[in-house]
Amino acid sequence: MSTRETFSLPFLLLLLLLTSKLPHRCKTPHTMKPYPLGIDNPIKIKQVWGSTKWAIYWKEDFTKIATFNSEFQAYEARRSIIESL
Repeated sequence: MSTRETFSLPFLLLLLLLTSKLPHRCKTPHTMKPYPLGIDNPIKIKQVWGSTKWAIYWKEDFTKIATFNSEFQAYEARRSIIESL
């Protein structure tokens, strides 16, 4: 006998729909990031294929800048590079 519960897809979608309408209750104020996000970001972060490492690349020609052991280190390096531009 399994103690793991499974839910149907319609139930999960309904749950997602109901919880997405809840107001945001974060106590910290929203601040702008010191670096651009999304499609305007000149540096991309990708996981190295077949590895647990992460690399940062220039977006325009996909030249590798550096490789890191964690995704967090890659994001921090990208932030510091963009702040120095």
